[in-house]
Amino acid sequence: MAQTLMSPILAQTKITGIVTDERNETIIGANVSLVGASAGTVTDVNGSFSLKAPLNGQLKVSFVGYETKVVNIDGKTSLKISLNQSSKTFNEVVVVGYGVQKKESVVGSIVQTSNKELRRAGGVTDLKQSLTGNLPGVTTIVSTGEPGGYGTGQSSTAIYIRGQNTWNGGQPLILVDGVERRMENIDVNEVESISVLKDASATAVFGVKGANGVILITTKRGDDGKAQISFSYNTTGLMLSKLPQRLDSYNTLLYKNEAIEREVSLNEASWADYTPNDIIDRYKTPQSAEYAEIYPNVDWQSAIFKDLGISHHASMDIKGGTNFVKYFGSFSYVHEGDMFNDNYSNNKGYDPSYAFNRFNFRSNLDFKITPTTNFKMNLSGFYSQKNTNYDYAESAMGYNKYVWNAVYGMPSDAYLPQYSDGRWGSFWFYSYRDNA
Repeated sequence: MAQTLMSPILAQTKITGIVTDERNETIIGANVSLVGASAGTVTDVNGSFSLKAPLNGQLKVSFVGYETKVVNIDGKTSLKISLNQSSKTFNEVVVVGYGVQKKESVVGSIVQTSNKELRRAGGVTDLKQSLTGNLPGVTTIVSTGEPGGYGTGQSSTAIYIRGQNTWNGGQPLILVDGVERRMENIDVNEVESISVLKDASATAVFGVKGANGVILITTKRGDDGKAQISFSYNTTGLMLSKLPQRLDSYNTLLYKNEAIEREVSLNEASWADYTPNDIIDRYKTPQSAEYAEIYPNVDWQSAIFKDLGISHHASMDIKGGTNFVKYFGSFSYVHEGDMFNDNYSNNKGYDPSYAFNRFNFRSNLDFKITPTTNFKMNLSGFYSQKNTNYDYAESAMGYNKYVWNAVYGMPSDAYLPQYSDGRWGSFWFYSYRDNA
């Protein structure tokens, strides 16, 4: 008698569940994977997950700062999984609102990340973005991919600690070495550690300003010993992940003629829109210089976007010290490029492309004046420049609107981006029908 084996795919069932911590609070972004398989998912903003798995299988659940847990499904279709904080971090020293102390003695909910973990993000110009995925309970949302965000000193990255708590998008209090200031213009190489205070017991010392959580940034300082000089450089390539495929002018007109031929018996007036084949042939690629301007066949995606956008980040720092003074100094440069082509001249004498450049400097000094008296001095600053085009602010009728419309909806035969005499193409002032 032949024996029928059930396919592992058919034996899978939809498993749902929720992941929490020891305080029964949901964990956002926890990794949930099927042991022995490549299937996996992450928990949503409610700590919930859903995936297909065999009823006799096992799920592996992990999250930054917590111990990884393997759970047997045991025929259940709904699970509640609780993760314990990793005991390896209990002896770490964390920054709190009134100094530092060992993590094992902290009552409030505080998480911390180091410079090594922050630098893994690589290539980010906004320090806020380097927090992504590094701290449990901390969510970052980037609202635009434009270089430099909304502008100098205006980050496009929002931080939410344990979710969004107010309708007006309240952001956490940010302190840099104990002083309230913005964090997006701080270079990641200047940072020693970042602590996030999440609950009321941890943020109480800050009063109402800490209602949405508190982020404490500690910058690097000098050490005893000879001067140590370090230099780092990284470059990042940006590529468009996916764009819709579109027909060129030649094939578009062929399909249009075919549609007219099929409907002309029912709608005789459509014959007026029929394009003769000898005209259609003029749209074929390659074209002569004359036909290229009269019968455009533009690939708007190639015309507007580069194949690769480049960003650079370079930094150099020095640290050292003696019994009297310890010092740390750093200097860094960031350039964030865009994906738009810059091979067109606007004939105005200025660069209309998008770009962001920033220079950072920092000098932290610690003087031991007497055995019981220390004097600390922090000097820091930045200079940044954001380049954009003239119509940046015109959201309703500005350049940006027509750039994106061109990629998704502008006909290939409407006009050229720029003509040989320097004129810019215009949908209103140039019509291919007038030149047919």
